[in-house]
Amino acid sequence: IDDANTLEIMNPNESICAPIKRSSVVEFDDFVKSGFLDETFGSLVLEFVVYNANLQSMSDVLVTLSADNMGLITHKKINTRSIELILEHELIKYFEVSYLILTAIYFFEFCYRAYRFYPHFFLEVWSYINFISIVSSLVSLTLWYVYMPILQDFLTKDDFGQPYKLRKLRGYTQWYLRASALATLTISLRVMQFLSETSSRVKLLLTTLGISAKNMILYISYMGVIWAGFLAFAFIRFSGKSPDYVNFDDAMLSCFELFLGNNVSLKNLEDQYKVIFFICFTLFFYFVSVQM
Repeated sequence: IDDANTLEIMNPNESICAPIKRSSVVEFDDFVKSGFLDETFGSLVLEFVVYNANLQSMSDVLVTLSADNMGLITHKKINTRSIELILEHELIKYFEVSYLILTAIYFFEFCYRAYRFYPHFFLEVWSYINFISIVSSLVSLTLWYVYMPILQDFLTKDDFGQPYKLRKLRGYTQWYLRASALATLTISLRVMQFLSETSSRVKLLLTTLGISAKNMILYISYMGVIWAGFLAFAFIRFSGKSPDYVNFDDAMLSCFELFLGNNVSLKNLEDQYKVIFFICFTLFFYFVSVQM
């Protein structure tokens, strides 16, 4: 905390805004008196870090306020992302060590099979699935052992309270979760491979899927093109009238929810084409596509 006990203000020499006191409680009147909210107000973004000593967690909070030309706040959004700072557990340690040993064994077994059955080994789809499983497992383990020391020392170093440092830690977490999720998926597929080698019914099922794979890909591609057309129409037409379609990602999620039968995104939408869009979307994806 600086000597003035105030927040840092950009361009202080221009006297755009007055300083605001550093405090756990900042009243709305303080922003008005400081000049953040006046007749020229267009948008305001607040970012701060919250530390919970009881749960040993930190949260990065981002608040966005936007106003129209009449001075009314038309958009309010709060994003919070939290990470736990203490993840140590005895069971996790044993699990990670066992996971590392089994992954190493499977890696050497993969190398042996690649050398022993070359080149037929690389003509099998399962070989690439196993390779992806090994790589994702090793990446998740590497991120875990690199990430944990940084996370444990975060509170005792100068990085504490720095939003960009917290975002960097959260980036480690996200990549660890992605690698772990991919490793878990491919390990599940390896179980299917094991069953296909031991059970004739599973082998017959996989053979049937392989024969119909071409037709399935064509059908999914056809459905994807039609769905992309509905998505483009919803994004262009509804983006300025509903927060559920304000950007491409939200529009894609809203259309996918509509595909699953959840039409909440259209209920609060005021647009003359929403009924036509809903009827066309429902008729195609619930009647035409099912009969194909």
